[in-house]
Amino acid sequence: MALNRRRFVQGLAGATCIAGAPIAAWAKSEHASERCYRRFAARVRDNPALDPYRSINVDALPPQTMRIEGQLPKGLRGVLYRNGPAGFERGRARYQHWFDGDGMVQRFEISERGIVHGGRKVVTGKYRAESDAGRFLFRGSGSSIPDAAPSPNNDSGNPATITVVPWNDELLALWEGGSAFALNPDTLDTKRRIVWSEETDGMPFSAHPVLEPDGTMWNFGLAHWARHSEGQGVRAIYRLHVRRGLEKAELVPLPFAGYMHSFAVTPRWLAFYVAPHVLEPKAGSSYVDSHRFRPTLGGRILLVDKNDFKNRRWVDAPAGFVFHFADALERPDGEIQLRVCWFDNADPMQKSMHGVMCGDQASVDETVKVATLRIRSDWSRARLERSGIEGEFPGIARRFQSEGGGVLWVTDNDRLHVVSRGGSARTLRAPEGFALEEHRFVPASPESPEGAGWLLGTAYDQKQRQSALTIFDTRSASPEPVAVARMERRIPFGFHGWFVGA
Repeated sequence: MALNRRRFVQGLAGATCIAGAPIAAWAKSEHASERCYRRFAARVRDNPALDPYRSINVDALPPQTMRIEGQLPKGLRGVLYRNGPAGFERGRARYQHWFDGDGMVQRFEISERGIVHGGRKVVTGKYRAESDAGRFLFRGSGSSIPDAAPSPNNDSGNPATITVVPWNDELLALWEGGSAFALNPDTLDTKRRIVWSEETDGMPFSAHPVLEPDGTMWNFGLAHWARHSEGQGVRAIYRLHVRRGLEKAELVPLPFAGYMHSFAVTPRWLAFYVAPHVLEPKAGSSYVDSHRFRPTLGGRILLVDKNDFKNRRWVDAPAGFVFHFADALERPDGEIQLRVCWFDNADPMQKSMHGVMCGDQASVDETVKVATLRIRSDWSRARLERSGIEGEFPGIARRFQSEGGGVLWVTDNDRLHVVSRGGSARTLRAPEGFALEEHRFVPASPESPEGAGWLLGTAYDQKQRQSALTIFDTRSASPEPVAVARMERRIPFGFHGWFVGA
């Protein structure tokens, strides 16, 4: 399917796009944003587990030296970046879905002097316009707001809220329904909206690109509201290079308008899972609420040849829901293994993220298992193998995802499960009362065995009602962190980040 931006954007004009979804029907009496604001404000006072969903209503958090308990490892030097939703409220209006908060990038600089934290909101066009107006102007993907302005394109509601990736001496703050934004890695100032090419200007660009050793970036953009001759739903596939920019982009039609959030790569293939969480646009429903989980459709795996985007394979798969891939591995016999965090349904997207935002539940707590989708060399139906390991936000100890099949880890509330190449798991535990977020791996040295190093990430101490940074040494016999760095303030839970070594 040839890339044609004009036709692509025209396809959005009459559809329910991410930023322009109409308000939910249940919001028409007392406005949903006001009711959510009241409920959350009443419940967060007595429930510290809800603190990380409070809004930060300032543009920036100034640098603050963190207080370290334990021993900061001598070889751990660099900067941990994290992105996530932080601006949930303006006036007495509150977003009703976790995905909708304005992005704020956190920066943790680790040096021989200690750890210094700072944070800054990503100044998107949406953020600038709403700051000037003093109120929310555009509806979120799963939220309604009073007197919403029309959304002429995807970037009008782009909060740049999901992840941050180093690229060409800058940071890219990414959403999944619009453009990337370039940031200064030292100050976190927003520099510009990225336009890869005239043809792709404003098209969806996902929050989970995959980087290769040669400077290549692979990514996709999901537009399952766009119609085509074979039905509804298309995916844009991008190949970029750190020096040469956009090298190739192509649209691929989907078998149904299913959802996807990330993907994985092998040395030859790009691998996508299309969940049967289907967009069924309906007047009076938000983008999120317009989805229905249709397990009878089954899931579909798409394999795209990196060297020839037209060489594609569709493989039937079990019905489920996947936010995140850990990695992919192609075995010598041709079997492809995709390691994912597997949900049996789409409740995390449809219910849990509404619940935490309005104080109806204390966490996004749904059963998710580390699992493997196995695709035989004859491209027959994929087989799902669930493990007994629960957790989300997977990471791998190898530097590049295409070197799949090694040590991985997942976050499971107050613990991290580190899974060996053979499948056995070791559990690392946070201090009592801590809730852990995604952790990133830093090898102890370039010569260290795979998985030997540190896992570090943000956490929230519900007893002290403070945010913290936890550092685990995977070589230690103890499951406890070797260091905990505390700040005298709170930052919201985020999604994804990156570590850049000194």
